[in-house]
Amino acid sequence: MAHKIQDMYENRKARAELVFLKSNTSETTPLSGDKTEGRADIYGTFNELEKVKKKELNKWWECKSLNRYLEAEIIPRGLRIFIMPTYEDPHPDLLKEWAAHNALSSAGMMKILVKYAQIERDKAIEKIEDLEKTIDGFTDKKLADSLKTAMEERLAKIEEEITQKKACKFNRDTTDYQTGQIYTFAKKFDYWRRLKGNERSSGGMDIESRKSTDISESSDTDFEDTGRLKTHTSLQDEFDFFKERSQDQSQTMARNKQNKRKRQRKKRRGGKRSKCRRGREKDSQQQAVLTDEKTIINLTDVILEEEDIKNLSLGLSYCQPDGFEYEQSRIDLFLFTRKLKLSKIHSISKRKANRPSERLEF
Repeated sequence: MAHKIQDMYENRKARAELVFLKSNTSETTPLSGDKTEGRADIYGTFNELEKVKKKELNKWWECKSLNRYLEAEIIPRGLRIFIMPTYEDPHPDLLKEWAAHNALSSAGMMKILVKYAQIERDKAIEKIEDLEKTIDGFTDKKLADSLKTAMEERLAKIEEEITQKKACKFNRDTTDYQTGQIYTFAKKFDYWRRLKGNERSSGGMDIESRKSTDISESSDTDFEDTGRLKTHTSLQDEFDFFKERSQDQSQTMARNKQNKRKRQRKKRRGGKRSKCRRGREKDSQQQAVLTDEKTIINLTDVILEEEDIKNLSLGLSYCQPDGFEYEQSRIDLFLFTRKLKLSKIHSISKRKANRPSERLEF
């Protein structure tokens, strides 16, 4: 059992050397596993074994890649510390010393990740050994062998994908140090505007272009010629980039505060009017309703004159000079108001009567 695990690690180390020495890795053709039927405990055991082996595989590559970064004195993009001093014109030596401390902090975090990844990997190895002992006890050797073959093929495909990703990222990070873009690598992609969601309006690169750019710039990278942080001399450009970004962030924060105050004022006024509410207000402006216990009169088509306003102010108390008849008066008033059109309710129309410039025309 120990001999098999040792052989597996030797093969894996050879693949890692090809990755970090920038050699082309051979492509593996995944094969489809046989779908055989058998006892449920056999399938369950192999499924559990495959999950644990995937975890052990990921942790091994994580430890290997981080250790290789530490040996090369390179910080991956995801662990670089984007903190710079806020002085207007900092001293160049200050920038160099500041960047060195950032690099040391990132290296310390990488060592912590390696430590706990190794702990998780050791636990996975112990569980793998227990599961393999359980598999050795199965009586159906033919079924166990077929399941094992299919599992190994799937794991080989997963390892090939991990190998390609690690190689691409390592070459990309190496290029950052060679070109002096340790902290400004994203500036050419308009990175901070993309974080704000303005990529389309700002004319940023699309996803496929960014992917192809990363790969093309990393293709000619040689690990042996990698630049080190101590020889990096373009820190002033990086400081200018951070200064510009901090100004953009300050403007964004001020704009957000202003929008928040506007929302609060709208909320105190009753919030934003809905479409239904605006429609009801529009209808109420075009239609005035006088109500009585038995009568509802719609007023339309109006040019307000002094006599009309006087009659409207009387409301339903309007009657003919020859006497008062309730039903006849209601009909007469209804026919009279049919010729009128109010732009607002009756009270607003009364106030506008004294302002001829705002009266409605045919």
